[in-house]
Amino acid sequence: MPRPPIMLTRARSMPEARRAVLSRIGRLTPAFTFAAVLLAGCQSNHPTPVNVATLPEDAGAEAVSEPVAPAVTRVAPVEPGQPGACCLRADLWERMRAGFKFDLAQDNPRIAAQRNWYLRNPQYLDRVIARGSRYMHYIVEEAEARDMPLELALLPVVESAFDPYAYSVAHAAGPWQFIPSTGRIYGLKQTWWYDGRRDILLSTRAALDYLERLANRFDGDYEKALASYNAGAGTVSRAITRNIRAGKPTDYWSLKVPQETSAYVPKLIALAQIVADPQKYGVRLNPVPDEPRFTEVTLDRPIDLARAAELAGMPLTELYLYNPGHNRWLSDPQGPHRLLLPIELADNFRAALAAMPETEYAVTVTHQVAEGETLAAIAARYNVAADAITALNNLSGDTVSSGETLTIPQPRLMLASTDTTYEPRIIALNGKDLSKRGDGSPKRSFYTVRRGDTLSKIARQYKVSPRDLARWNDRSIKKPLKVGERLAVHSAGGGGGSTKAVARNSSGSSDKRVNHKVKRGDTLHGLARKFKVSVHDIARWNDFSPKRQLRVGESVKLYLD
Repeated sequence: MPRPPIMLTRARSMPEARRAVLSRIGRLTPAFTFAAVLLAGCQSNHPTPVNVATLPEDAGAEAVSEPVAPAVTRVAPVEPGQPGACCLRADLWERMRAGFKFDLAQDNPRIAAQRNWYLRNPQYLDRVIARGSRYMHYIVEEAEARDMPLELALLPVVESAFDPYAYSVAHAAGPWQFIPSTGRIYGLKQTWWYDGRRDILLSTRAALDYLERLANRFDGDYEKALASYNAGAGTVSRAITRNIRAGKPTDYWSLKVPQETSAYVPKLIALAQIVADPQKYGVRLNPVPDEPRFTEVTLDRPIDLARAAELAGMPLTELYLYNPGHNRWLSDPQGPHRLLLPIELADNFRAALAAMPETEYAVTVTHQVAEGETLAAIAARYNVAADAITALNNLSGDTVSSGETLTIPQPRLMLASTDTTYEPRIIALNGKDLSKRGDGSPKRSFYTVRRGDTLSKIARQYKVSPRDLARWNDRSIKKPLKVGERLAVHSAGGGGGSTKAVARNSSGSSDKRVNHKVKRGDTLHGLARKFKVSVHDIARWNDFSPKRQLRVGESVKLYLD
């Protein structure tokens, strides 16, 4: 039977209210913390999950009662009074539980199918918690300040597996997966230098703004708000109208929505159920300290991020994971002029920055435009994208005047003599130099656009998809090419001059390739369930629509972890 909608005004039960009071008392002093834990009971601890794109293999009515196969990280429930039954201090999970507002007692085949998938894949929870632990405290603080359900702090698990570099076939980006247009509506700037959809601070605030607006539209019903976040408010409103005309219930569970949206809310509820009572499901959630991981450091000008990492005393890869909004080697010349740094490194960074001359913030050279010289020619001369020169010099277009002096940005850390406009996102995620050569190792090359070239033509030449080629160069697939423009092409080594595309999953890692020959009855959703990947990933890897019908005998590329 469909459950009633979740309302913001729903009164919390006495146990929930008691947990909320105890959680707040527990944050006052160690003595109070210990007493609160003794009274409230402490949940066991173990990690959270990466993304499940479609319903898992065991989806269906039988999933409710089907036993879950044991996993190595499953543990026997701990009885009260036994060693390990309690902990000395609450962690972020306890704070989140105190702020849960959804009806987590509800169950149905859709929720059970998702919950069983999580329980069968505890390693997924481990990876996602480890990745999300940088950001979770901040998200909880922001949601709590708005009195929003703290289940929403788990939504980046469903959206992006807490991967700030996740990028979908619909061009959604960041931990909250904003598409470009919605991101712009909520103030998330997207330029050659910077993408606010990946900015941890701004994207979180924008996502919560959006969810609040959707909840208000549906009278505080967060299930419908979440469905709208996934499929659009118009889609949900039309589904409600159809049910009203047919005399059917209009709660989320009764609505006919796209398959992905049908699984979307159950994923979050199933995850919240496990977090709310991990002991019930024989799971240990890895503890996440209830304390901030990063702080904001304000700058007065752009800085080379390799220089910033040196001053902070941290790996460049880690700096990018705290600051994934920066697309390039230099922070955005137009701002925001700030960096997020681990709290323990911030003071030393500020001191080192204060002692450093302004001229060392970034490497630049000056160039005086000669008669007849074009922006594309200048960019090619300095091995830098024309957009970088345009942005740094506040040019209104591609035209430059003879005698004009331009400031040309240059990266302090070069990956190779010809690679000065590398994508730091890939470096950050893989921790490797893409310019290296060797059998099977990734490498990067550049192609200079000639007259008559198109994105599809170049993609065919390098045996990659036009979508990937566009994504690697942060451009729209429909944007015309300019003669002299340089395009980055990612490929795998192997000698012989052949070029083979390197496929990457949402976390950026290289996976094992499998060619699946389509059999009678195969569907995209069926393959996604079988191989535990998403329909959109299969579509992206094969450069076709997620709604495409498969043909018997055709070969479908899959990249498996």
